[in-house]
Amino acid sequence: MVGHASSGATATKFSDFHDRVGIVSWDYGENARGGLGRAIAEMMETLREQGVSVEVFAPRYWLLVPRSSCIVFVWCFLRRWIARYRIQAVLLPTGPGGLFLFRKPKRCRLIVVSYHTYWQQARMVPGQWWKRIFVPLERRTLHLADCVLCYSKDTERVLLQQYDVPQAKLALLPQLLDVAAWSFSLPPTTYHLQPKESGLCVFIGRLDRRKGISILLRAWVLLQTYQYTSILIHLPRLVIVGNGRLRRRTDRMIARLPSVSRVPSLPQEELVRLVQRAEIVVCPSYLEGFGLVCAEAMAAGTAVVASDCDGLQSLIRHGETGWLVPPGDPVALADGIITLLRDVALRERMTESAYAYIRRSFGRQESTQQFLATFQESPVSSASCAAGLCVRW
Repeated sequence: MVGHASSGATATKFSDFHDRVGIVSWDYGENARGGLGRAIAEMMETLREQGVSVEVFAPRYWLLVPRSSCIVFVWCFLRRWIARYRIQAVLLPTGPGGLFLFRKPKRCRLIVVSYHTYWQQARMVPGQWWKRIFVPLERRTLHLADCVLCYSKDTERVLLQQYDVPQAKLALLPQLLDVAAWSFSLPPTTYHLQPKESGLCVFIGRLDRRKGISILLRAWVLLQTYQYTSILIHLPRLVIVGNGRLRRRTDRMIARLPSVSRVPSLPQEELVRLVQRAEIVVCPSYLEGFGLVCAEAMAAGTAVVASDCDGLQSLIRHGETGWLVPPGDPVALADGIITLLRDVALRERMTESAYAYIRRSFGRQESTQQFLATFQESPVSSASCAAGLCVRW
């Protein structure tokens, strides 16, 4: 849940209005598959806490059908849904995990959220060059929007340079992160991991090519060789938390690696406990929209080894708040993991710096106020109010 804004004046300003915002998303709710779905849910909760009426256009059965069918469903029924609920502003994610529009909805504002883009995915993720065919559709949706929101400076740069999105309608949002939930001391339970397990590494994410799970397992094969294990006091162990298209391939590789285990998912409290007990969280992605798993690990006081890619390089300073390695390089990834496992002093300095940075930049109170201020200052406010059709923030 998103925390309340501390300022009484801010709360009054938002709660005095009851305009209607509509959220249209394919990845949403308790079964959200990625960071975009979680980000959309956080935005919805924040708006509702400020007295804004929010309607969600994301039927649960969408997760059971191809996204192409969802897009057609949106095209056919979006206008009717807007009219039925008197929606004044529509918030729509685009790009991978999002949807497309050919026409701008009438009598309402269109706010597009770009977590990351098809241009980035086609260029940076091996084997996904073909996704460039979606770039024109994504570009059209972005240009139909009255306001485009993104979460990282890397995505902002791509939107400006590759999609020609005008700077005037582009806004960089703070990620709403519950730092307290990840840094809070939890009571011990009978969970199978012992507290502060030496050599424990964790991967959390979908099992697909973009997340780099295959690169991680190749790196782990290297870690099992005498070259590495001979210089460690405790042999490393890897816990993978995730599910996805590559789960069968992942499980076949895990079967040959006795130090690796996988669970499809964990309850939130157990996930927090797992990350807190780990010495390293590994994020070998080729591309991220923001790097929510990394940010949560940093909030939990756990060192991060991550790819030096869009989304993560904006979040992590190499050698200061985390350890960055070239994307798709299992040798560099193995070396980075070994470096932090061996050098306890370095790991502790980085975790302290990372925790201070997260607390300073993504504290609940501050992030909520920044989020609301971004909407107040964005083109949605001035342009919409001029037309008399805005969510009157």
